[in-house]
Amino acid sequence: MHESVGVIITNGLKEVLLIERTIFPYGFTLPAGHVDLNEPPKIAAIRELKEETGIIAGDVELITEENLVGDACRSGADIHYWHLYKYKTTKEEKIIPDAHEGKNPVWLTIDEALKNL
Repeated sequence: MHESVGVIITNGLKEVLLIERTIFPYGFTLPAGHVDLNEPPKIAAIRELKEETGIIAGDVELITEENLVGDACRSGADIHYWHLYKYKTTKEEKIIPDAHEGKNPVWLTIDEALKNL
């Protein structure tokens, strides 16, 4: 089992930011990653947000926490305890994904995002 964080990024147009992953698991996703040993989940969320988008956030807001069984990762775990946060930004903010983890950042409406899952 791993402990993980994810961040839903929204803008003033009610769009969400997705990034195309360049490593397993492939596809479009939210900025997310594992919580480091002894790292508070909120700090991990802010770190992942910066690493995967270039956004420097002073704060993120917790939405929910839950166990997901069957959620495989490249590190070998298939159970993750997720901490999901939200962050609101502007569409004008420059999004710079980490080339080792993501590319092609896109802003989509909720309906568009659900069609890409």
